[in-house]
Amino acid sequence: MTPSPAAEQHEAELRQAAATLDRDVIAVANAGTGKTYLLVEHYFALLAAGYEAGEIVAFTFTEKAASELKSRILQRFETHPEFSGLDAEQCRAWKNKILSASIGTIHEFCLRVAEAARSAAEPVEALEQAWQERLLKRHLRSRLEASDPDVLRLLEAYDIRELSRILTSYLASSRDSETFSGSWPAAEAEEAAEVAGGRDAVGGAGEAEEAALLQAVSRLGDPLVSAIQAEKQARGWISFADMESRALALLGDPNPTLRPWLGRIAHVLVDEFQDTSPIQ
Repeated sequence: MTPSPAAEQHEAELRQAAATLDRDVIAVANAGTGKTYLLVEHYFALLAAGYEAGEIVAFTFTEKAASELKSRILQRFETHPEFSGLDAEQCRAWKNKILSASIGTIHEFCLRVAEAARSAAEPVEALEQAWQERLLKRHLRSRLEASDPDVLRLLEAYDIRELSRILTSYLASSRDSETFSGSWPAAEAEEAAEVAGGRDAVGGAGEAEEAALLQAVSRLGDPLVSAIQAEKQARGWISFADMESRALALLGDPNPTLRPWLGRIAHVLVDEFQDTSPIQ
């Protein structure tokens, strides 16, 4: 079927917008017209231009949309012509970079801004650590009782104590200002055996199995990060509005701790936000 002239023009405009890297681009359109497609193509245009995945922040509004966005970026990597000639080792390295990139919700980004502004010397409260450990154990227990396939797959590689250590490392990475990522950083993924106590399950796996293990950690860890954030909100520790206000104030007047973190961000891609919120 031959595309209509209007459809061809629409595709040409999308390609032009995706390839525009020297200025801001705003796409306002109805649902289903290709806005997320445009963001994904723009993401890869930045990678092709030499930017690192760690220099690009991409966020949307809901957890579901954020999960879909990350999934679509990973899927596009498999078919993008810029990466078609990579060998297996290079593909694995790029996938690890994308998995560890800052792709999530706007509130996750706000929290990362706040965490990055906190002094590295500031200790994590012992009470919060103990509370987080209880949530982690509860999360693992509930996923085991539900025969979650990600838990079962990971337990073929690690015992329950090692898996708990890996998830603890994952949680630490989600608030570490040096990684500015809600996903398991590639470097930590490669050193999973050390985190878990010496077993080389990830490093010794084939490429497909290694990718499956890394994604299983992310799928298991992401809901845990969200649960911790929701519990904090329920306890009144910080609300979504507080996150937004705090991030806005910090971005307007970044402190010395925050400035180096912000300096590593070259591009911010926004898929969706709540336009009824003046702060957003």
